[in-house]
Amino acid sequence: MQDDSQLEPGSPADGAAAVEVKPVGEQYSLLEYFDDLKAVLMSPRRFTAEKAGGGSLAKPFVFVASCSMIGAIGYGLVHQLYMAIPNFFLTCMLENYLIGFLFHWLFKLFGGKAPLRDSLRACNYSIAPSVVLGVPILGTVAAVYSAVILFFGMRTVHQMSSVKAALLVGIPIVTCTVAGYFLLPLISSHHI
Repeated sequence: MQDDSQLEPGSPADGAAAVEVKPVGEQYSLLEYFDDLKAVLMSPRRFTAEKAGGGSLAKPFVFVASCSMIGAIGYGLVHQLYMAIPNFFLTCMLENYLIGFLFHWLFKLFGGKAPLRDSLRACNYSIAPSVVLGVPILGTVAAVYSAVILFFGMRTVHQMSSVKAALLVGIPIVTCTVAGYFLLPLISSHHI
């Protein structure tokens, strides 16, 4: 039997196969988060060209969770709805991924080239403006700016023309906004 001190690091002991331990996921520091937030807000075209395509979903997931949490806390504090913070956070998270799946399907239907992962990354980074969603006037501006970032991201990853990408992002958003404008009063007038 060999003495363990004679074994080289990474060599199998007693005929057992060597196991390489790799870290799970990517590391994402707070400083990196704020750098990404600043970059996507200040230059969405450049940011999406560099980061929307390729790579894992780990960092974009943390980015969505962070933006959603900041937005949820801000919304709860501004509107004094402290108990709604967890609900708002979960809604932002689920809504972001649902929108990502729907836009991916829509872009693929019209000739998009990106895999689902890249569509989700583009959608994840488009949530950046939600950090100010709770502020009354800025909330509306943030929603519009999110659509602009989504346009740049989806256009980039699916390699589409600006006109086609604008129509594929704009028509569903405008349709849902108009439908919500007319349906919300109907729904809220019927107390359930």
